[in-house]
Amino acid sequence: MEHSERLRKAFKDKGLSITFIAKKLNVDRRTVYQRLEDVGSFKAKEIEVLADLLRMSNKERDSIFFSNY
Repeated sequence: MEHSERLRKAFKDKGLSITFIAKKLNVDRRTVYQRLEDVGSFKAKEIEVLADLLRMSNKERDSIFFSNY
């Protein structure tokens, strides 16, 4: 869940709404909320889009999305 909190903070820091993010990911807002609550996981292409939107380095991206591996 720490990664979800970090993502939510990153969205807020960049001024990005869940609605905006959902549109960029081409998914429903509900899907974004579910993935933030670990009901599902972000797909590789979605991670790529999020990392670009949030201007994450590879290290930041990996620490959020791949920290369990």
